[in-house]
Amino acid sequence: MESIEAVRDAATRVMAGAVGEVRLGTATSLTGSDRSTVLRFMVDGPPDGAPSSIVVKRAIGLGSEEDDPTRPDSPTIRYANEWASLQFLGEVAADEPFAPRLYGADRDAGVLVMQDLGHMPLQSDILLGDDPDAAKADLIAYATTVGRMHARTAPHVAEFKRLRNSLGPPNPGFGWEWIVPTFHGMLDCLGIPPVDGLDDDLATLAACMADPGDFATFIHADPCPDNGGRIGDRGYLIDFEFSHIGHALMDGVYGRVPFPTCWCVGMIPEDVAGEMDRAYRQELSRGCPAALNDQRYARAVAEACVFWMILLCHWHPLPNLIEEDREWGPGTIRQRLLVRLAVAAGVTADADHLTAIGEMAGVMAGVLHERWDADVAPMPLYPAFQAT
Repeated sequence: MESIEAVRDAATRVMAGAVGEVRLGTATSLTGSDRSTVLRFMVDGPPDGAPSSIVVKRAIGLGSEEDDPTRPDSPTIRYANEWASLQFLGEVAADEPFAPRLYGADRDAGVLVMQDLGHMPLQSDILLGDDPDAAKADLIAYATTVGRMHARTAPHVAEFKRLRNSLGPPNPGFGWEWIVPTFHGMLDCLGIPPVDGLDDDLATLAACMADPGDFATFIHADPCPDNGGRIGDRGYLIDFEFSHIGHALMDGVYGRVPFPTCWCVGMIPEDVAGEMDRAYRQELSRGCPAALNDQRYARAVAEACVFWMILLCHWHPLPNLIEEDREWGPGTIRQRLLVRLAVAAGVTADADHLTAIGEMAGVMAGVLHERWDADVAPMPLYPAFQAT
């Protein structure tokens, strides 16, 4: 890893272009992983217009032999995604921030210099705590923030694409070709014959995810409890490394699934999940009128929930789960799969959409319950809701 001094020098140059000459003082590590280093720098004697502290995120692995820009999870792609996302949100929603303000970037140093949101409690800390009222307020603020962000950015899809493509190699995305073989592999693993219409449904799902039509907007794509928090009544999101233009409900169903890309997973009380959905839908409809149509919204929900269910077994193939469960945060992968199969079966029936997939999800859930019920406890509520 480059020295803190090298990161400090790069951040100083960025700030000089944004607010004028500054002197960066003490550095504090906020987090670290094999993907990035995040530091808070105090600004010594800040001039007028300069903040008293900043946050600097440095991407790890840019330009390395392993940095393959044809992969959507490569350092180069993730860095360009986040740079474009923060700049884009600052331009189209400067009066209603959804993310930290971006002061600037230094591509050569691989740094992004942004607003310090202070000691904002992460949503994961609240959900793993013991205050159900705070947890509910956080989740409603989260759903409201995501809905507002989607509504605000929906008219600016082309602008984001132009900006993103100007800042780095095009995002190759994760594709959709895995949907059909993954789902058929799940059925084959359990010896379940497919029903009529299944392949038509899988083709429909892939097409809807590739081209969501009226539900296309800028999405975070990883809005987990540790990627956001609340300051007062305003929610903020961080870590936009996988953000792109996509199906709004990929983010919008995070309270239903729940939180499919995160280690911090627990069940949300049904009434709270319902309030989250209503808050999200109300805000989304301001920029996406299709969300006001009950049938179209229900179909979009079904598409996203089914997508996350199948993706889980793309990441964690079912034959491996049959052999052995794996813990990830408070829950296990088997627990996640059983929840998502049940959700997929329910929302497809409610929407009368992708019903062949939903029927198969229900059958798979029944077979797996017979196998696992003695070994797999139901996914528990988040600790904060267990405190009631």
